Amino acid sequence: MADINLYPTPPASWRQLILLDDEACILASCDSIFCTKKLRETGILEFFPLVESIFPNIVELKPGHPEIRIHKISPIYRGLSGYYDFSFIRTDIDTRLPILWTIYDFTRLYEDYYKNLQQKHDIEMARELLEMKF
Repeated sequence: MADINLYPTPPASWRQLILLDDEACILASCDSIFCTKKLRETGILEFFPLVESIFPNIVELKPGHPEIRIHKISPIYRGLSGYYDFSFIRTDIDTRLPILWTIYDFTRLYEDYYKNLQQKHDIEMARELLEMKF
């Protein structure tokens, strides 16, 4: 069995490390963001349609290839609410060459970003309305 603790990046409360096999079954997880117990029984693909759609590309990764990274994901899985970045990379920490799926919880960052973006648009609209009056 793969040991997630062998991976050189330590888990944090805003990052979850999950090792997957080529069938998208969980080999190990640090469960720092959400519990993967239910996913271990069924695999991840039925709960993460976006991952399912790109999984054939993920499986083709070789150790040393650049990671596949997806930004600003709002997954439909019950255990995750918010905004996340996903990254996938093939590792060589185990003879089975598992896939390391890292989930980054950037909910606060993206919420602040959208809030600031909305404020910027509001200011721009107010400025344009003032210019129209004069």
